[in-house]
Amino acid sequence: MDKQLPHEYHLGVAGLASRDAPESLDCLFRWTGGDQMSREVQAAILFADDEARRAGQNRIGTEHLLLGLLRNSQTAQFLQDQFTVLPGQIAEAARQRMERFPHYETLPWRTLTDQAQKTLLNAHSVAGNVPTGALHLLLCLAGERGGLAGQALAESGVSSERISEAITRTSALAAKG
Repeated sequence: MDKQLPHEYHLGVAGLASRDAPESLDCLFRWTGGDQMSREVQAAILFADDEARRAGQNRIGTEHLLLGLLRNSQTAQFLQDQFTVLPGQIAEAARQRMERFPHYETLPWRTLTDQAQKTLLNAHSVAGNVPTGALHLLLCLAGERGGLAGQALAESGVSSERISEAITRTSALAAKG
């Protein structure tokens, strides 16, 4: 049986970007078997919803997930430190790609695109037995070569291979203390 995101994801994330109650995060982002996403990834999804709404788009795609993830200061710092690329440059590349798509009167709810859902599942798989973190999601967004997020990251010189190497490097440095 194929793995699927829980029912809550298919319902959309209506209006949650404007709420700051952590209880709403816990309720929305519960995977079968427990909460498997870090707060950073949960926040990135809420920010992605906000990005889609502001862009006049009714579906949350990988480009919106990337923009949501770039709002995380630790992810932004990681990209700047490891790739000497400014997160704003990546965000601009993603937004330029988004402009090619039609804008709609936004619905009060948005759902994930198939590609965004697949990317979140891949990030969950990469994380294994630990909660899905921001770097797991970044790694999988970069690996989606056909997606808008993958293209924006590649244009900025950020690939899944380079992210993986950077994670290994920083983990080794942290282990040495």
